[in-house]
Amino acid sequence: MFGRGVYIVLGGAGGVGKRCVERCVKCGKNVAFMDIDKAAGKALKAKLEKEYGVNVFFFHGDVNSEEDRELFESAVIAMYGRIERFISNVSSFKVDFIVRTN
Repeated sequence: MFGRGVYIVLGGAGGVGKRCVERCVKCGKNVAFMDIDKAAGKALKAKLEKEYGVNVFFFHGDVNSEEDRELFESAVIAMYGRIERFISNVSSFKVDFIVRTN
């Protein structure tokens, strides 16, 4: 419906990031989010999938870890082909997140 792209949200398991993830899903967007809070991330994923009947990709990781960011990015590109929008909701994000598309 909205193409193969995906909205990615860093820090998407709580607060403003959670509301961004929820809003994107409500608007029919594919969503992938990364957060250090594993329990909150898994709970949000389950809630949205049950409520909206969609697949949401949650990645447990630390955005300040280059390895975690690279694993997240690779998984998102493999699943969705491209990234449509990038939303960073992490105040401690200290490095650039480089988005590659194939």
